[in-house]
Amino acid sequence: MPNRSLDWFRQAQRDLEQAEASLLDDRHEWACFAAHQAAEKAVKALHLSYQLDHNGSLQSYAAVNYAREILEFVSDEMAKTRNR
Repeated sequence: MPNRSLDWFRQAQRDLEQAEASLLDDRHEWACFAAHQAAEKAVKALHLSYQLDHNGSLQSYAAVNYAREILEFVSDEMAKTRNR
C-alpha cells in the first residue's frame, strides 16, 4: 500500500486555508464545513501513518491517547457552549 498519509495531511492544510478564507468572507457555514474536513483529514493522515508502522503496541497506545485528547477537547468545548 503506498504511503498516502502526506497527501491527506496536505489536503487537510488546504481545507484549513479554505476555512480561514471563508471565515474572513463571513461565509460561516463554509468555514465550519471546511474546518471539519481539515480536522477529519488530519486524523486520517495520522491513522494512515500508524498503519505503515504495522500497528504495534507503541502505535496503538499513541492512537488511543490522541483519540482521548480529541474527545476531551470536544467535551470541554461542548460544556462551554452549554454554559453560555
